[in-house]
Amino acid sequence: MARQDQANDQFSLTSFLYGGNADYIDSLYASYEDDPESVNPEWQEFFAGLKDDAGDVRRNAKGASWAKPSWPLQANGELVSALDGNWGIVEKTIEKKVKDKAVTNGVVLSDADVHQA
Repeated sequence: MARQDQANDQFSLTSFLYGGNADYIDSLYASYEDDPESVNPEWQEFFAGLKDDAGDVRRNAKGASWAKPSWPLQANGELVSALDGNWGIVEKTIEKKVKDKAVTNGVVLSDADVHQA
């Protein structure tokens, strides 16, 4: 029974370590490596016991080395804009088309005319 109690105690001490908060703990650990006083005493004690290389800790906090900075792709086409109400990109595209067509036809449009169109 004592062995099971030890296992439960160990689980109780480490149950916060799971994948869902790994990024948070990595960034907290990197903060600890920069300034141990920046985290509360319980975290200081925990991180002091790990004795990991500070460089590795900082690299882990930055994320995966193979991660693509342009991922995930931004879904920002006309259909998405129709659903989310964010028309910024579409408005600029339409504004350019209206101005180009006006220039082609020799019509002078004010900004208010373009906005109304």
